[in-house]
Amino acid sequence: MSSSLVQKLQAEAVEVLRGMPDYWPLALELFKSTALRVSGRSMSFTSRRKDFFDLLLDILKLCGEQGFTVVKQRQVMRISWRESRELEQIRETIRVFLVELETIEPTEFRALAKLSETENTPASIRQCILCMLYLSIGALSEPADAYHLELAFPRILPGRIMQDFLQSYALNFKVLDRQSARILYLKDGEELGNFLLSAGCSNTYLDYSQLRVEKEVKNQVNRVVNCDSANASRLAEASARQYQAIRLIEAKRGLKTLPLKLREAAELRLAHPGLSLEELGAKLSPPLGKSGINHRLKKIESIALELSLNPNTSPEEQL
Repeated sequence: MSSSLVQKLQAEAVEVLRGMPDYWPLALELFKSTALRVSGRSMSFTSRRKDFFDLLLDILKLCGEQGFTVVKQRQVMRISWRESRELEQIRETIRVFLVELETIEPTEFRALAKLSETENTPASIRQCILCMLYLSIGALSEPADAYHLELAFPRILPGRIMQDFLQSYALNFKVLDRQSARILYLKDGEELGNFLLSAGCSNTYLDYSQLRVEKEVKNQVNRVVNCDSANASRLAEASARQYQAIRLIEAKRGLKTLPLKLREAAELRLAHPGLSLEELGAKLSPPLGKSGINHRLKKIESIALELSLNPNTSPEEQL
């Protein structure tokens, strides 16, 4: 992909929201209720997302919003309200909207009163809400690295109310409170995909689904490789241990002192130190299963251990 999934989601969310100007009054009420930070006698919002900030200014203009100031410094853009009259209006908007979130159906939002019943669709409301939430207070980790999407509410109350509201969209956010802020987050790959689809970001969802499949296939391959690697490591350790035991017996007593079945197993292991137990057993005549050859080699290791501890023990006593 030429651009990151985070960049694609941001661009598509802006495109979705820009394409529904009839829902901008709802988007603005949601923005005021969930994204504004309160500091003394002012309310403000800061962002580095230029395309969203430009859209936000268009929304403010279309909705007739007044009394705010805009400051742009390098890549950081800030919008704030300081006049007491506008602040009181915003506080009343927030109060009413939060009550609506808890008590009425989304299609009955006051901000959508001008829309006809046929234009006011639950799908459009859902897309408007999710896109505005993500663009104003959301963050996404690159899914190639980790599945993590979060919404950082500057105040706990709106975060709590929105958490309950979002559950109606089958989006089960986890919660983390930090001082006066509430973080809602998703860490499940499937639920993250549901968020993208519910927000109307279908192109990002398709790219995400492809990336997720590739990632899971890669993880599966890694699990198989790691398993094979672990098995190979265990095989090498066991083979080296058996080889050393046989050489010890050979040096101290000679392999001819071993019973025939043990001597056959010992000679095979010396000749084929890299074979697995199954492969080693298959070379005997008649062939022997894994448990059978393993029993013989364990017995050889036991004899070697006894020999190293008590060099004067006779072969008959060790058997």
